[in-house]
Amino acid sequence: GNPDSAGLWCRVQISRDIGSGYVPMSSLVQLEAEGANVNVPYSLHFLDTGIASLTGTPVTYALQATILYGTWTFGEANGPDISVFEI
Repeated sequence: GNPDSAGLWCRVQISRDIGSGYVPMSSLVQLEAEGANVNVPYSLHFLDTGIASLTGTPVTYALQATILYGTWTFGEANGPDISVFEI
């Protein structure tokens, strides 16, 4: 995350599209910035145990900012990366 000024914060989490909208899946992670235009690293992870009932159905995940205090940019040129592993 990259804030446009000092003292900003936000909360992000991973959500899954269930067809009628996105449902939060991971816990919230808070990002805080002491300076302007600094890279604030973050990492989210979760185990999606409800996926077994969706076999054969495409699943869409999204990184969502649930609360933003100020203006933030996420990712570099292409936005954040989400890696998914089926076990």
